[in-house]
Amino acid sequence: MILAPPSPRLLLPGLVPREPGLETYWVRPGGVTAVRLGGGDRLEVVDRQGCQPAELTVLDQHRIDGRALGVAMDAPATVLRGLASRGGVSDVLRAFTDRGVDPSRATAARLFGEWSPTGPVRASAPTPRSWS
Repeated sequence: MILAPPSPRLLLPGLVPREPGLETYWVRPGGVTAVRLGGGDRLEVVDRQGCQPAELTVLDQHRIDGRALGVAMDAPATVLRGLASRGGVSDVLRAFTDRGVDPSRATAARLFGEWSPTGPVRASAPTPRSWS
């Protein structure tokens, strides 16, 4: 006798099923979400509520550099600097210190703010194939 496992149940009715190859992360207010990107990956940041400030810090192998995503790192990374000032040890801060970058001096690209409209405003960029 062959037993087949039951088909997966829909856990949250009404949600769109996941797209193969798509990863979705929710960043909590005042929080940090770190994502490792490879060549050819695409990053899309969505302001679903509007008027929500967001900072994007791009860290390559040895420095903070927004060129890989085509963004200017021209604002202080306030959340990262806040984490560093509290002296906590986290995987996010360790990613900076392991590369010789001082997180208390981190910069960011400011994507959204008080001026961003309500709705699905997007900031996105593909990563170059040569960058990983």
